[in-house]
Amino acid sequence: MADKKWDVGQNDQDNNFDFNKLFLATWQCFSTCSWMLMSWICPEIKYDDDKGLAKYLDDVEINVGSPGIGEEIARKLGIKAGSSYYFAVQQAGIQKWMNDRDCKGKVVFSEKKIKFYDLPDMLDKSPVILNTSGLGGTRGHIILAIGYTDDNIIVNDPFGDARDSYTDKYGEGLFYEKEWLKRYCGENIICLYWEGGA
Repeated sequence: MADKKWDVGQNDQDNNFDFNKLFLATWQCFSTCSWMLMSWICPEIKYDDDKGLAKYLDDVEINVGSPGIGEEIARKLGIKAGSSYYFAVQQAGIQKWMNDRDCKGKVVFSEKKIKFYDLPDMLDKSPVILNTSGLGGTRGHIILAIGYTDDNIIVNDPFGDARDSYTDKYGEGLFYEKEWLKRYCGENIICLYWEGGA
């Protein structure tokens, strides 16, 4: 298998806007990964633009700012808080933001329909937003897979390096060993990815 790595810039969630403590940076891994994915799709979006990311979070999170796609999807699904934690909300948010910027393609949600070991095939087409449980000692955490080698999945981890329980806050282009990462993603993964190319 040939190595593959997408050129996706890192955004560190620990310095994100916290909306006057209404939605702390430590809660923003999903939106940060969505922002990094959108920056790969659309040249208009800059991975390190924290003001732009704050506008996106305002759109998908019902606990902050003005009403947006988060409120729309939350009403449909009966979500009362933390809308940006939901895959349906992030999927709708990414799609809306890409449609608004005339990016052709669609964001796809897959819930346990794709095997972990099929991830390299997916990464040949797009970076992949991955759901994890227990990674680095967290209850739940979202990371962006951006490539692979024979033995590793290459990730941008918005919180730092999970291999040392996030003591090291450098999370760009980390090589997470496949067997190790599978323990936190499961046999069948929960993920979002883009169909249509960047």
